[in-house]
Amino acid sequence: MAALNKIFKFCLTALMVVGMSVGGLAVISVNAASAMTVQQEGHDGNNLVSCGVLSTKQEVIAIAKGFSPCGGKGTATIWARSGATLPVIESMASGVVCSNQGLISTGRRHSPVPSEDVAHRVGTTVYYTRPLAVWGKTCYSAWVGRTEDGYLVAILKGCGNVETTHFPPTQPATPPAKPIVVCYLGTTPEYTIPTGYTVVSGNCVGTVQQTCATDNGSYNSVTGFCTVIVASCSSVTNVNLTGSSNNIIYVTNNGNCNTYVPPVVVTTPPPVIVVTPPPVVVVTPSPPTVTILTQPQEVSISGTTIVGSTPFKADVSGPSGDSLKVVLSAKYGSFQGSPYIFGGGLNQVNTTYYAPSELPPLSTINGVTTNWDTVTVTVYDTTSPLGLSASATVSFQILPPSTSRG
Repeated sequence: MAALNKIFKFCLTALMVVGMSVGGLAVISVNAASAMTVQQEGHDGNNLVSCGVLSTKQEVIAIAKGFSPCGGKGTATIWARSGATLPVIESMASGVVCSNQGLISTGRRHSPVPSEDVAHRVGTTVYYTRPLAVWGKTCYSAWVGRTEDGYLVAILKGCGNVETTHFPPTQPATPPAKPIVVCYLGTTPEYTIPTGYTVVSGNCVGTVQQTCATDNGSYNSVTGFCTVIVASCSSVTNVNLTGSSNNIIYVTNNGNCNTYVPPVVVTTPPPVIVVTPPPVVVVTPSPPTVTILTQPQEVSISGTTIVGSTPFKADVSGPSGDSLKVVLSAKYGSFQGSPYIFGGGLNQVNTTYYAPSELPPLSTINGVTTNWDTVTVTVYDTTSPLGLSASATVSFQILPPSTSRG
């Protein structure tokens, strides 16, 4: 039975349970001192590589080139999208990667924390990325290298799943578009039309200059005035105001014909000022919060050689000065010492979960049917008159009796 379990241990990106009839659950190996250990992976439908352990780099290169049937659908493309291109793979060396390196893991199925999964698509193939840290403190044998832009990238030997510190890898910055010249002001290129100008045959032409040319006048580029010779002043009386406003001077042999009308001053009454009272500020008490820090795994029923208990932690918080009551309950197992009383602020519950003496009945969670137990952590703000509270739950498998786990 121990050998069978070892064959079916999941890769770090396993969904939850594969082959429930023969056993096998995703395993995170952490020793009593919480030091990380190197773990070997098995084979399941989540793996990017479908057969064998990638014991040589030549096997990895063959999959990247599409020469090996072990690659599975879209494996080479998924590797490349995570930064494991063929040149990067050819420079890889045998090594170890760990969950505390900020790695992003890629696989074909959901992880035990589906809310952390991000779906991607290669053609009709869907795959997922999520933090490696969702499986706790763990290290894995891998082929390790660096992307062209310097990021860590690795391919796990046991399953072919790719790990990277950056997904997707950085791409070369797109050079800014070259500005387009809209017109020339003399010999100077302009990239926007200057105020008071229009574009004529690629040149920036002032509106006064345009009007001057229309009236067959003589334009002085130094003073900005246009002089138009007319037969008599009476012939331009009706257009004087327009001409004057555009720096156009109409003249006859007798001199300047322009006439000016005093501007009309319009008095605008002051605006009515409406004083709006400030809104009423309603202060709503902040509710407490709870975060479960433990994902129990490899828990057997009590009364067996494998101890039917596991450490359990949760963070709870509430407004400073308030009193908090924390209740831990399990559907089938149990806790000792619940409830716990804390003051406001951030607190941590450190306790032990005790498994039931018999396997829980089969139930289905997230599409997986097994012997689940569900733990609920609820925090109550006993100071708040609103009776605020918060809760969180975590579900995990209870295993049958066994003298070893391997």
